Amino acid sequence: MKKIYPLVLVVLVLLIICPGCVKEKAPITSPTYSLSLIAQEWETDSLYYNYTSGTPILEYARGGSSNILNYDNSRATFMSDGNINVYDNLGNFESWSWSLSPTDSTALTIVTTGGTVHTRILRLDATHLTYYDSTNNALNVLVKTSSSSVSILSLITEKEWKTDSLYYNYTTPGTGTLEYARGGSSNILNYDNSRAAFWIDGNADIFENNGTYEGWSWSLNASDSTALTLVTTGGTVHATIQRLDATHLTYYDATNHALDILTSTPPSVPSLMLQKQWQTDTLYYNYTTPGTGTLEYARGGSSNLLNFDNSRAIFWDGGGEDVFDNSGTYEAWSWSLSGSTALTIVTTGGTVHTTITQLDATHLTYYDATNHALDVLVYKP
Repeated sequence: MKKIYPLVLVVLVLLIICPGCVKEKAPITSPTYSLSLIAQEWETDSLYYNYTSGTPILEYARGGSSNILNYDNSRATFMSDGNINVYDNLGNFESWSWSLSPTDSTALTIVTTGGTVHTRILRLDATHLTYYDSTNNALNVLVKTSSSSVSILSLITEKEWKTDSLYYNYTTPGTGTLEYARGGSSNILNYDNSRAAFWIDGNADIFENNGTYEGWSWSLNASDSTALTLVTTGGTVHATIQRLDATHLTYYDATNHALDILTSTPPSVPSLMLQKQWQTDTLYYNYTTPGTGTLEYARGGSSNLLNFDNSRAIFWDGGGEDVFDNSGTYEAWSWSLSGSTALTIVTTGGTVHTTITQLDATHLTYYDATNHALDVLVYKP
């Protein structure tokens, strides 16, 4: 049988930790796990092979310069329905599944596209997942990604979703009646022109196929962020998210026994930036590359060199920018984009040339080449 460990490596993204993992060879036998891993995005921190046979071989360490394998960009998210959304290092998507033994919550089974992997969880907390893979004699150390806590919010909101397909009388994969498929010629229902947009404040704008507008609301369960509740004009819908990435949202609607598959065009840079209030989260000067620079300000910090606690900025369509400094003084700036990352800001003190390094519904980070600074902004509702 073909070895399946290369695929398992991708899943490693699902559960890792422990710089001194050699010390973890004795598994913890009776931990209590709340499965806080659900709906969190995990990435591989380190991976060892031949773990119990002589000297373990370090195949990958995040940030390492002599890795045998590469998992820098691989990601995995465990979903509450038992699926795993996996992206390999090249960004290719695979759907896996997972389960815990009903009698031993440390016994984790992962079904990959290459076969079944039997593992034992050695550590699981809010930010770390380490497990021993007995199928491949490997130790997988995973950590939660820095964007995990906001990933679901930023993936769902600030974009337009359209129905790709819809099944009724759905219970499990392969069941149900296909009521609508985009581009289909024999649809029972018509969603060709329907649209939905979810907003950070919990509201949702819905446009029916005939253009009629409806105002809905939505929320995620505080303890299980795959549990999606929609309050429609016709009643409350309880759903479970099965797949979510930048362009896909699939959920099972338990209220109506339906499977809704939505797709979205990635949002433009202006649509993410505009008409929202941004505040400084951190600011570095003398910055050139990650790990360099002097931290001048950190929100909530006690020893800041500068104060941006009350400063705000709002980018507007047409190139205007309203800026309020820490004392509340107003200044009118302007902005422009070249491509999708070259951001030019004309301030009252001169022109600043920057490069956007991160932009989603709640984060805007850019490198200011004019002042050799890194500005990290966050959305303030």
